[in-house]
Amino acid sequence: MVLAIQEERDTDAKHKAACLLKSRLEKNPRWQEFQTGVGQTRCSVQQTELAFLTPPAPKPAAARPAPAPAPAAAAAAASDEWETF
Repeated sequence: MVLAIQEERDTDAKHKAACLLKSRLEKNPRWQEFQTGVGQTRCSVQQTELAFLTPPAPKPAAARPAPAPAPAAAAAAASDEWETF
């Protein structure tokens, strides 16, 4: 339990630091130029025999969709199984 709380605090601190850094860097024109240069260089390298050396593309943060509700038949079957135990 204590370990889970400690991990949550560490994750929260790391996430907060990343959010603060991101908010500061996104406003900096030099950072935007750097990001543009990285993207252009990556595209150029992908078209050479060194393409296997390119790192994965940075992925934008994506919102996690809510899980889809279970179909009624599956929910009924699951509830029937639990009643037999």
